[in-house]
Amino acid sequence: MSSMPLVNQIEPFIPGTIPFAQFLEQLYWVFAHHKVTSPEEQKVSFLATCSREVYSELTLLFPGKDLKTVSFKEITDALKKRYDKTESDLIQRYKFYQRVQGPNESEDFILAVKLQAEMCDFGEFKDMAIRDKLVCGISNKDLQQRLFDEEDLTLAKAENFIVNRKLAGARAKLISGDSTRVSVLNRLGKRDSRVVSRDRSRGKS
Repeated sequence: MSSMPLVNQIEPFIPGTIPFAQFLEQLYWVFAHHKVTSPEEQKVSFLATCSREVYSELTLLFPGKDLKTVSFKEITDALKKRYDKTESDLIQRYKFYQRVQGPNESEDFILAVKLQAEMCDFGEFKDMAIRDKLVCGISNKDLQQRLFDEEDLTLAKAENFIVNRKLAGARAKLISGDSTRVSVLNRLGKRDSRVVSRDRSRGKS
């Protein structure tokens, strides 16, 4: 597959606009769409499209090193620390553990927890930490208990439970609304029937 169409799909990261972790998450979707799975190809695509400011920053982050010898993970980890982490690990983790689900949040809550986790240096514990925060931070106590009772709860399972609960709630409201409309129509129908019956009775008298 030619690299030119992929390069055209990648917008340069502009520091100060969005968190680098969010940019990186969107970039991985571009890679997935174009089936670019090799970390080396991902690195080449990123370096070919990053802004001069970001490239200059990399030369400062890896002084005396040829970027050809630096892995894509090392590059992205260094840029996340440079652009996203302005506070200590302790403060970032405090924000992470204090995050709770707001009204009408489902996917947004999951994304916010994941983005905050990127700034906490959890390492291999990251997925487990996100799972725990989703379970402890959700507002629906019935769903929370359901997650507590689930054996071998993974991050993917927890996400599915939270998203599906919102969808189920939306379907329930829709069904409830339909039932209400049917009930109103039935009452109106019965009332009209009584009116017709009464008028007929008066006509006979």
